[in-house]
Amino acid sequence: MVGISNELIELPEGWEWITLEEIASHVSGVAFKSGDFTNYGIQVIRLGNVYKGELNLSREPVFLPENFLSSNFIVKPGDIVISQTGTRFKRDYGYFVLIPNDAPKLFLNQRLLAITCHPLINSKYIVLASKFKVYQDYFFSQETGGVNQGNVGVAGVMKGPVPLAPINEQKRIVAKIEELNDRTQKAKEALDSIPQLCDRFRQSVLAAAFRGDLTADWREENLDVEPASILLEKLKKRSPQLENDLSEYDLSDIPDSWIWINVESIGDVKGGKRLPKGESLVDENTGYPYIKAGNLKNGTVILSEIQFIPKHIQPLIKNYTVASGDVYITIVGACIGDAGIIPTELDGANLTENAAKICNLFVINNEYLSLWLRSSLCQEIIKSKILSAAQGKLALTRIKTLPIPLPPIQEQLEIISRVRDLVNFTVRMTQCYISMNPKLDQLNQSILAKAFRGELVPQDPDDEPASVLLERIRAERDKLNNSKAKSDRTSKRKRNTVEGQGVLPGFE
Repeated sequence: MVGISNELIELPEGWEWITLEEIASHVSGVAFKSGDFTNYGIQVIRLGNVYKGELNLSREPVFLPENFLSSNFIVKPGDIVISQTGTRFKRDYGYFVLIPNDAPKLFLNQRLLAITCHPLINSKYIVLASKFKVYQDYFFSQETGGVNQGNVGVAGVMKGPVPLAPINEQKRIVAKIEELNDRTQKAKEALDSIPQLCDRFRQSVLAAAFRGDLTADWREENLDVEPASILLEKLKKRSPQLENDLSEYDLSDIPDSWIWINVESIGDVKGGKRLPKGESLVDENTGYPYIKAGNLKNGTVILSEIQFIPKHIQPLIKNYTVASGDVYITIVGACIGDAGIIPTELDGANLTENAAKICNLFVINNEYLSLWLRSSLCQEIIKSKILSAAQGKLALTRIKTLPIPLPPIQEQLEIISRVRDLVNFTVRMTQCYISMNPKLDQLNQSILAKAFRGELVPQDPDDEPASVLLERIRAERDKLNNSKAKSDRTSKRKRNTVEGQGVLPGFE
């Protein structure tokens, strides 16, 4: 048959390889102008409404008057709509979407193809067959278009190979796959909840850590440890003018051996520097790395995204560098308040004006400080101190006044150790989630492969073979075509007779 390769897998007895053009009619969508759209009438189904194989008519709905187009371009319940165009790199098209029975009338937009299956064909079965690797491989082998955008024409859709089962087996396959898909969907929903659960768990761990709950047992076993008030005395000796004013904050209770202290008391807060006007960063390693706000993620610096300062610029901004171990905090942008530690590899790097560093730390561990700054408790305080503007900004003076719950040094180290162990657990869970997601997709493809090898549901030898079903469809189509041809010939003879009698066409 046309479009069918000789290398296809062998089908069970009673099945047939077919193309969609043998069992379905099709119509291409129309290129409407934005000025045609109204807020009433018949909704237009567009590419965005069938994204990722899900029908979503609430996504940017547009309408056309009911008499705007012929009814030939109206999609009916039971029709299948196929996306023909998308991003080649992502392969985000080639989706088949079945129009449900309760759907309204829909005009078909360009870059979509609608097919109507013969009544003897189960449309849900065809949607499932379109996801089978054999059909998908053919579909994308017909891809044309530019570097980024792909497109598959009508032939690429209609001539792709589809394994056709007997009609009763089609129904059994659909029912079984829907049952299994319900299970995999529940598994996917459970998996997709893991990142959020891990994040909530991390925040719960940090909250417990900075309330003192996480190390309550440790304190009971280490009663001889000097309280943090001794650290405060050391700070005052080091800086006699120290002002630990926290009166503007409504601070929660902490263990008796802890103290509340502000950032300015335990380190220096300094800002970064932007490049001079008209200058740009370069990818070439000049020896002068520049840390942008976008490089500051997940408590560290993303080294793979680092760019560099041209050598002639470095002398102009050389005083705005960081040292390994400094604590950074972003002060502008969507991730404002993100904090972490400068790694060894970026010792001496220049820092963006969109972040600040907390350096020259005393009586506090840098990892403890960065964990506190990233905790939801501190983040709430930070958000309340962001200046109201078109783009929020955390001023350096505000950073200096931020409060810190300060335990003894030994307890800081214990907190870091316990938090690290618990957070590593969430990292492993996240890695498990990342590895399992593709396996679910593979499972769905395995289910399809088993279905279209005839192995998913029991086969009934009494089922009418697909070949007989095809013969019935062809016979009906031939009869319809012959009837249409006869009708066309009759109409033509009538027109000729009328014209021969001298009657104007259209007035007969």
